[in-house]
Amino acid sequence: MQYAYSFQQKYHEYHTMKKSFLLILLSICTSLQAQFTECFTDSDYTNDPQWVGQYENFAINPWKQLQTKANGAALSYLSTRCKVNSHAEWSFWCRIACEPSSYNYIRIYIVSSTENPVQGNGLYVQAGGADKNIALYQQHGDVRKLLIANNERKQILSNEDNKVQVRISIDEKGEIYLYSKVIGRDADYILEGKCFIGKIGRCEWFSILVRNTKQTGDCYYADDIIAQGDIDDSAETETGDGDLVINEIMFDPAEGGQEYIEIYNKDSLATDLSQIGLTTKNQDGEFLSPNKFPSFSFMEANDYAVLCKDADNFIAFHGTIQSDNIWSCTWSRKLSNNGTTIYLIKTTERKDSIVVLDSVGYSPKWHHPLLDETKGVSLEKINPNLPSDESTSWHSASKDRGYATPGEQNSQYRDISNTGNLGTEHHVWLEQESFSPNGDGIEDVCLIHYLLPTEGYTITLRIFTPRGTLVAYPYKNSVVSTEGVLIWDGTFTNNHVGEIGIYVMQCEFINPNTGKTIRERLPVVISDR
Repeated sequence: MQYAYSFQQKYHEYHTMKKSFLLILLSICTSLQAQFTECFTDSDYTNDPQWVGQYENFAINPWKQLQTKANGAALSYLSTRCKVNSHAEWSFWCRIACEPSSYNYIRIYIVSSTENPVQGNGLYVQAGGADKNIALYQQHGDVRKLLIANNERKQILSNEDNKVQVRISIDEKGEIYLYSKVIGRDADYILEGKCFIGKIGRCEWFSILVRNTKQTGDCYYADDIIAQGDIDDSAETETGDGDLVINEIMFDPAEGGQEYIEIYNKDSLATDLSQIGLTTKNQDGEFLSPNKFPSFSFMEANDYAVLCKDADNFIAFHGTIQSDNIWSCTWSRKLSNNGTTIYLIKTTERKDSIVVLDSVGYSPKWHHPLLDETKGVSLEKINPNLPSDESTSWHSASKDRGYATPGEQNSQYRDISNTGNLGTEHHVWLEQESFSPNGDGIEDVCLIHYLLPTEGYTITLRIFTPRGTLVAYPYKNSVVSTEGVLIWDGTFTNNHVGEIGIYVMQCEFINPNTGKTIRERLPVVISDR
């Protein structure tokens, strides 16, 4: 790409003045601890501050901006040290000189636990992607959760050239705000949204990550980066480690029964529950007073705990269950029969500090479609290690177990350990070729194991009749890790369970970074045994 010399000289002068202005601005922000600014005016991103990563895919252009220069489809990053994590503000400018898509976006990780942001935990703003918008995500390894997205501003980055300024701030209470200003469209910053995240936790890196296709290797720019705020070294001990997860939900109990929520302890040690609670949010996004486990309550390692209104009546109603796992509380936070988001939280010594350990936005639509009546039927997680906020992780409890299994292993539990075909030429295989989605708790879902050579793949999964008619589309361009398990509950595109018979499952894995495609077909049988 060629640039006119007059533009180069003009922008060099502009950026020199710009950097001086930003330094003056930061010097007067005495209430915050300034961490770093980056305007790339010295044409050197290896020093002051030092960026590390895939140098070969980035360059400083004549406008003194960071610009990608990838030769082909790529997933590229640069990272610099930054520990800002409390009472902070981040801002940056970016440009996408192409129309965004699922494989064309830029992510700015305002916090990341690892140099390579793909591998760690963090928070990032994504500009572009399939929705062509600006959104805030939380990342825990391979699991990504959308925190903020303004539905009224979808497609705002749908042009061939998109420039945007972004600002993110988190206050002392843990409320995070996302603002953006699309150049040429917005007169001022627009609030995309806000949400409560509590303490961020300790972090080490600020990162820029770009995914591009073969034709868009030089279409991404970043500049005017500011990160300022405080460093809270104590945050690490108060950040949820994910050892406690929501495992079963009864939101519409039968006559004489009670609402309840079951949690599971994945840790190898017993856990104190006296600071653990379950709650929802009001319309302003604020946490409501939680249903809390009582003082001196605890749970053993790899065990279950149930929170309800009246443990004695609960045990009498459900019969033979492990009574030591049932705890009473003042059940002030009722569960909606229409669905809502439940938060598993930990309160700290600071009354205004809340740590979210897990959350699930359940829906009555997650119940099995063959059930004529869902009242008195709990939603069970198929395995505690599955993502809580995905519908495919949940299933209606089986009739054979009384439609509920509080305080014990779920009736729909399935082992998802990835074993069986390791070391063979196949990348995907079924745990059982036949399954019976009839709600009896015996092989009600189809488990699809996969093992891929590298990271960066997406999957599209289709189900066909032997004559080639498409009947189900469980996954479409879904991002997957290098190994794991997918779940199909036997539902067709018409929202009905498929008829008994033999079908063809077509799995297509695509890696946009390398262009490699893996396609495999498997027979699968819907039975009624």
